Amino acid sequence: MARRAHRLADAIARDFVHTLTGSIAELPIGTEGNRLEPGHQFEWYWLVKQAPDLFKPSGLNDSLERTFIFAQEHGVDRKTDGVAASLDENGAIQDATQRIWAQAEYLRALASHTDEAARAALPQQVALFQQRFLRPEGWFEIKAPKGDVARAEIPSTRRITSQPHTTRCRAKAERRRTLFHMVRKPVESWYRPLPAEEICALCGRPIPRSQRDLHHWVPKTKGGKEVAPLHRICHRQIHALFSETELAQRYSTVEALLTDEAVRTFVRWVRSKPNDFYERTRRSGRKG
Repeated sequence: MARRAHRLADAIARDFVHTLTGSIAELPIGTEGNRLEPGHQFEWYWLVKQAPDLFKPSGLNDSLERTFIFAQEHGVDRKTDGVAASLDENGAIQDATQRIWAQAEYLRALASHTDEAARAALPQQVALFQQRFLRPEGWFEIKAPKGDVARAEIPSTRRITSQPHTTRCRAKAERRRTLFHMVRKPVESWYRPLPAEEICALCGRPIPRSQRDLHHWVPKTKGGKEVAPLHRICHRQIHALFSETELAQRYSTVEALLTDEAVRTFVRWVRSKPNDFYERTRRSGRKG
């Protein structure tokens, strides 16, 4: 079995590894129309981490350290942290749609990463994943870069009414919610499960009960029903910056909120504070 794995790794390193980036291409190198999929780079990164001695002779260990950096730099949206479907060999985006499986592989790669800074980003990424792709009826398979649903005809994306299908989809959604717990590598000293508290959808920190608010993505006065848990200070900061009309029309997702520089500045600041931190929020002078 090990001999076969060595031969397979050698073949991949010889025929599919892109020399400049270390990325594993979808087609043999030199094939016209070839592409690099960030989701597959993160998947390969996790896989090689599970058996480094097995892959070491092929050189994949070293190349995939480079490919993680390449995929994260070119394939992960800097505003929303969504993972693009594919890149060309220079890192330009070929397909900007974002698929749930690729986002899940990004979480798994972060969970298995040896760099402390990469692992520290995991709670924030899990919160963004939950808000962007999961819902009570199931999940969204594909999102457009701005957060709109793509390929709405896919069964998991449509509203599910079949009871057996609903049960299966909810079970699968729950597994996806805890994907980063499923790293099958023996637990290392750095790894700790996420805290039991809910995670703030805006800043990614755990929420103490005393600081828990529920935020309507579309305000209740505008007919909104979907909610997400936030720290009280995060919740009030959103409402200090934006009117209910602005929230309903322009800022009804965490991705949209994070396109605003004032929100990003606040998130960077509040993430340095204790989880139970609170201070009075100043009203914004720009609010309409």
